[in-house]
Amino acid sequence: IYSITSQTPLEKYPVPKILWMRNHYPEIFKSTAQFLLLKDYVINNLTGEFTTDHTSAAQYLLYDQQIGDWSDLLLERLGFDRNKFPLVQPATSLVGSLHKNIALRLGLPLGTPVAAGVIDTFAAALGIDASRPGRLFETTGTSTALVAYHNRLPIDPSHRVELTRL
Repeated sequence: IYSITSQTPLEKYPVPKILWMRNHYPEIFKSTAQFLLLKDYVINNLTGEFTTDHTSAAQYLLYDQQIGDWSDLLLERLGFDRNKFPLVQPATSLVGSLHKNIALRLGLPLGTPVAAGVIDTFAAALGIDASRPGRLFETTGTSTALVAYHNRLPIDPSHRVELTRL
């Protein structure tokens, strides 16, 4: 799994939870339209689009870091339907605009664009201009991460480092 996803398989990721759901609640699993992270669920409610960004997709344990999309091999081996997972786009991609009722309720202009977004640590990297080769930063919050930007995706043979596209 690491050679494809650059993520260490741990129970904190969605795939183990989805497998548990399939094994214990097969009807809920079958009737689930999309498996989304919270950020992407909010985007779906705002726009009606099922989408995610590369950093969020990497959290699933199904994302192929080399091709920048869901791994057909992992989806097939786990028996997952690709259509139950959101479209993967760059974080800055405009994925749609606010539904009319949401825009009116929030007092925002009709047609307000919504971007795919990015998870917090990588948002911080963009915010402090650390998303260039040679830059390194540390972030502490729910967890502590040391983040370095690289213009290629180096694989850690010891599986100690989790990697993702930005």
